[in-house]
Amino acid sequence: MKKNNLLYLCLILTLYLLPDKIYALGTINNEKIKEIVQNNQGQSALVTKQSGEIIAGYNNNVNPNYGGASTVKLIVADIIISRFNQGTIKLDDTISIPSCVRPGEELNKGSWVVRDAMRNMLKDSGNSSTNALIYSVTKSCDAKGINGLLGNYSSTKINSYLNLPGSSPVLGSAGGNTTNANDVSKAMSRIFTSSGEAANIAKTSLQSSTYKLGINSKANKVGVTSRVTGNVAVVEIGGNNYIVTVFVDGNNEGKVTKISNDIIKILNENKDSLAQSSSTSTSPTDSTNSTGVSTSTSGAPVNYESYTNFPGVGRISS
Repeated sequence: MKKNNLLYLCLILTLYLLPDKIYALGTINNEKIKEIVQNNQGQSALVTKQSGEIIAGYNNNVNPNYGGASTVKLIVADIIISRFNQGTIKLDDTISIPSCVRPGEELNKGSWVVRDAMRNMLKDSGNSSTNALIYSVTKSCDAKGINGLLGNYSSTKINSYLNLPGSSPVLGSAGGNTTNANDVSKAMSRIFTSSGEAANIAKTSLQSSTYKLGINSKANKVGVTSRVTGNVAVVEIGGNNYIVTVFVDGNNEGKVTKISNDIIKILNENKDSLAQSSSTSTSPTDSTNSTGVSTSTSGAPVNYESYTNFPGVGRISS
């Protein structure tokens, strides 16, 4: 009798626990990402394939005036890669920059070679090198000239150079810079799906980033200010690359690390279904259909525009 009671108890416990187990192992969707973000008081998270196709995401949208910090440097890198591929800039070009675009801590740094600036911007998150690359496009003390090249980065605006002496744009003001999780994820995707020497420099610099946090990633770009912390990571799951982007309010690398690793754990638990999905999908293009939703080359919805309301206004700095 006792044995039967024990078996009955085990059956009840199994039925009670089974749904949670199925949910944990069998689900990668917006609700699961929402659960992880909210449990860790995060701001937003987005998971995509390396191709850029969105898997899942969640935007808490509590503080819409917070920016992406130095993760926006991925977008600057993508612009420079495109200009190199078009032949309008060379990696051995020297950029001489006036004092009006030099950050306060590096006023004596008056020039950069393009390849060195790219490495420094992505590996060491340098502001002077970033300003030099922006200036190579604008040729002006006004950074806004680069905005004409932002293309499909619909939530990004660069209105000022980084950490200028005496310059402190108010978050959300006309002087601040804006971006969001969708745009910086897209930039990482474009870098890792691009070819050419400039793209290779960007990839190797991100793979050897000085700031890795505690995330098991192949490459990443961290951004930290007193108001926001973010990270865009390239992670390998089952032989395929995925991009995990996380933002939290305030200077809190620990929360970004925890949320990122929780998402990566779910991806690993679902690596077989992810691999099957990757083998049947194609890389999306940046075209949009009549509804304004980006579509892949196979016509499947990528839904970039579903994520344009991520928090993303603010001054960018390393």
